[in-house]
Amino acid sequence: MNAPSKIRLSRLALLALPLLLALPASAQQPDTAQLRRDVESSLLSLADRDALGGSDAPLTISAPAQVRYELGAVIVPRADGAPAVMAISPGGAADRMQLQVGDRLLSINGKALSGVDDPVAVLQSTAARDEGRLRLDLRRADRQLIAAGNADIVAIPAFQLVVGAAIGGGCGYVTDNDGPEPRSEQVHDARITRIDGRSTPLQPVNRHRVDAGRHVLTVSERIPRTWLSSAQAREIARMQQRKWARAYKPLVVDVKPGMKYKVGARLLRDRLDAAGIRDNAYWEPVVWAEESERCN
Repeated sequence: MNAPSKIRLSRLALLALPLLLALPASAQQPDTAQLRRDVESSLLSLADRDALGGSDAPLTISAPAQVRYELGAVIVPRADGAPAVMAISPGGAADRMQLQVGDRLLSINGKALSGVDDPVAVLQSTAARDEGRLRLDLRRADRQLIAAGNADIVAIPAFQLVVGAAIGGGCGYVTDNDGPEPRSEQVHDARITRIDGRSTPLQPVNRHRVDAGRHVLTVSERIPRTWLSSAQAREIARMQQRKWARAYKPLVVDVKPGMKYKVGARLLRDRLDAAGIRDNAYWEPVVWAEESERCN
């Protein structure tokens, strides 16, 4: 990298710092490190290509919102074969799947892990491909076991840095208060509690204005308990009390200018058994309608 590129990179890095510091606490834990790496990676890539240009020309550096799947465990590759579980986060996916420190992971969803240099990357990509579902073949002492469950979902908000003149991209709306939801499709009421990590008003509003582009919504379900049995409703209440904020789910929405997106919660009746409720798998956030609406 030549000297001028280093100087321009330093200016952009200083612009990135306030963005990271301004993130709400929920986004900083645990995603600030990942977001910082994404910003730095974008800056370094541009600098290496000498694409930063002069300070007079507008420059936008951005990355879309991401959803990452995590096992909730420290996995370390081993030269003598399968990677080993070195630590487990209480309440995480590995804990729910009853993994133990010392377990050796043989495969994930049928993909062998022995000799893999970065088992965590393989785990994340495989879980993303299979929408968070996990089946781990493992060895514990002299026994071979199977552990199955769902990975934890972590939402990483989008970021955008603009150097120079502002670039207008239009706006749109997301709403959770524009029913009636289509009950025939098992879609029910929901609440958008956060947008890109920022809390929405406690009182429901007609709609939330957002810039055009990709956004991560945090959604809680408000499925009427009359659609459930009393036993299912009690089990859901216990699960939500235990998980609290982790009972909410992320929804990634690509907002187009002049469009409104209606958000609801789809009830998955085939996952209303005890295991499905325990894993918070009995519902999913959805955009059930898109409508044209002028936005200024």
